[in-house]
Amino acid sequence: MPDTEPKPRVLIVDDIPGNIKLLGTILSGAFKTVVATSGQEALDIAFSGSIDIILLDILMPGMDGYEVLETLKAHPETDQIPVIFITSKGEPRDEVKGLQLGCVDFISKPISPDVVLARVRTHLELKQQRQRLQTFAHQLERRVQEEVHKCHAAQEEKLALQEQALRTAQLATLGEVSANISHEINNPNMAIQLNAEMLKAACRDMAIVVREQASSQEDIDIGGLPLPQAIEHFPALADEIVQNSLRIKTIIENLKKMVRPNASEQGDAVDLQELIDSAVLILRNQIRKHTDHFQVIKATNLPTLWGNAQQLGQVFLNIVMNALQSLPDRNHGVTVEVLPVEDNTEILVVVRDQGVGIPSQNIDQLTTPFFSTKLDEGGTGLGLSISSTILENHGGSLLFDSTVGKGTSVTVRLPINPAMKEQQP
Repeated sequence: MPDTEPKPRVLIVDDIPGNIKLLGTILSGAFKTVVATSGQEALDIAFSGSIDIILLDILMPGMDGYEVLETLKAHPETDQIPVIFITSKGEPRDEVKGLQLGCVDFISKPISPDVVLARVRTHLELKQQRQRLQTFAHQLERRVQEEVHKCHAAQEEKLALQEQALRTAQLATLGEVSANISHEINNPNMAIQLNAEMLKAACRDMAIVVREQASSQEDIDIGGLPLPQAIEHFPALADEIVQNSLRIKTIIENLKKMVRPNASEQGDAVDLQELIDSAVLILRNQIRKHTDHFQVIKATNLPTLWGNAQQLGQVFLNIVMNALQSLPDRNHGVTVEVLPVEDNTEILVVVRDQGVGIPSQNIDQLTTPFFSTKLDEGGTGLGLSISSTILENHGGSLLFDSTVGKGTSVTVRLPINPAMKEQQP
């Protein structure tokens, strides 16, 4: 061993001073010796630390060598110290007992200096090899954990890339679909819009003529409605046709913008409460069809948002319509609540339904293009995907929380534009 290294510490345990002196003389050149004359003293020294190997006499008054060894092996701080028994016992059963308790070797009395030195050096080297192996094992274990972590990270990255590639492919498909359907729908929709405008104007003109003759024609029904009600409602019905035709046009435009967004497009000031009221008005027939319990909880003094009112209106139409369609019967309801955040940095709109709920495995897929839980009922799997993209383009987000059998909560988070925020009183 190099002279610069500290000498290994050998604990000699024996109740006979002559034996201690002899072992000390043999070991003093290459090792630093520490002496104990009883079992308890040996344990105290061993527990204090820094002992590399123990030479232990078996036959001692009080606590014998077997008890000392058993105690050492019962404690983690001493169970790795090699123990060599020094004994005059030569029976095989004594050696078997010692080995079973954990001693590493035996040195028989009378003591041979060469044997003592050889045994001590051998077991110190074995101890060092065990320590090196343990260090290597720990390093190997850390390396394996690092590689496993890298593999997991690589796998997650691969899955993320696959998901991104799938989404890109879906958006590409959506682009082709939107280009085709925009042409197929815009032409008949334009005809509907133009004819509805003419019908709207005609209803206004006919109402003037009919009112002049109404006193003598009170029993006439038009379209299943008494004449006075027909005069009142037909212009509004024509106007609703026009408004929904314009909304179809907007949906097509939004669909095209989803796959080819125009970053330079500027937004306008948006009154969120007015936007929600408009969505509820458009869906009033669907609300009557699905539930007797529909509630809008409004907030006061809402700040003005900055964005595209038509696109944001489409978001709320999609979410509220999904909530209505999830209800099992008319006794279950939908609540729309507007919640400004305390620091006035964003506005939350929470749509809660008492519907059938969404399985947890489907939550993460709700905004994936073409994914729908209602494909059998005519769902396209595009509504929430388009809504999510619109909100992302506005700096917002769409969050879902659902329990099967209890209902779903959809939270729309929309930031307040700082420039707009400064204009608030």
